[in-house]
Amino acid sequence: MADGEVGAIKYSIKPINFSGKAKITLSIDADVVNKDSNYDEKFWDRVYEEAQMGWAIVNAQTKKTQFQVCTGIEYGLN
Repeated sequence: MADGEVGAIKYSIKPINFSGKAKITLSIDADVVNKDSNYDEKFWDRVYEEAQMGWAIVNAQTKKTQFQVCTGIEYGLN
């Protein structure tokens, strides 16, 4: 946590008393509405996005200041 602008979350799922199938849907997007804006204005413009099996990334920038942020997910199935 030395860098306040970086974060990570790790999940693992272990069935307990369950032998059926489970479906998990993962996604990321830049579809954020700024609550302080008028008319539900979108906060980000998407610059780049890509998804492959096992990972996805979205690069977006703020509409007013063009500040860019990249976010991504990576997952594996065992």
